[in-house]
Amino acid sequence: MSERRRYSSEKTKEALRHLVEGVPDAFFVLTGNMRWNEAKGKYVTSSFGVGDENSARVLGTALPAGGRDRVLATVEMNGAYPEAYLVAMSKSRDENKPTYASLIKDELMGKGVNEKQILLEEVSVDTITEYKEAARFWKERSWHNLVFVLAEWHVPRAMALFNHIEDFADSDEERELLSEFVRAIKSNALTVQFLDTTKILSTKSNKFKRFFEVTLANDPGMQARNAAEAKAVEQIKAGTYGGRTLTHKVWEDTL
Repeated sequence: MSERRRYSSEKTKEALRHLVEGVPDAFFVLTGNMRWNEAKGKYVTSSFGVGDENSARVLGTALPAGGRDRVLATVEMNGAYPEAYLVAMSKSRDENKPTYASLIKDELMGKGVNEKQILLEEVSVDTITEYKEAARFWKERSWHNLVFVLAEWHVPRAMALFNHIEDFADSDEERELLSEFVRAIKSNALTVQFLDTTKILSTKSNKFKRFFEVTLANDPGMQARNAAEAKAVEQIKAGTYGGRTLTHKVWEDTL
């Protein structure tokens, strides 16, 4: 690598480090979408041009979700924090498809990430269950700083749901785990952060910045996605979501 390229790489890493607070123990890669790649003969994470199965199931319309962006963004954060673990998350609801976690792991390794830094989580199927599994990793490994890597469109709803995570406990075991998880956050023993792929990749290059700010922002499918997300956030603000009554909060001065 030339001196100029090495300098540019170090400047990028420095800029990426400014996106997070402290030194992360782990980056949790929240799931995106997958598609079948005929040329490669396998499933791969998809671009924003492919609608996802979850929105089709819930809304009746397959809206853009992305997926590949999470992989590319996580590669960049791995360069900035090579000692942090990367937790590839989720399985597909379709048992005939590979897990999202396995695709993310394979693609991270294909980009040069050390396999030893990648952990698989193949239980969760959505944002809420991803949080529950993240809490289990935190408990088992005594981590202190967690970063969720996700798409920008997902951030408002993801943060709103996390704020009420205790209300989604489905058993006494989960209730105890999530209560302990929240107490750690409230006591500042645990830092939880949300970092979107737009910020990460826009820091990497102006090409990505233009894509997110111009191409994606003006895409009708993404506009429909953002509208659906805003509606979901309003439901959470009103204190209900998925048939649940939301009464607990991680952060009292927010949603």
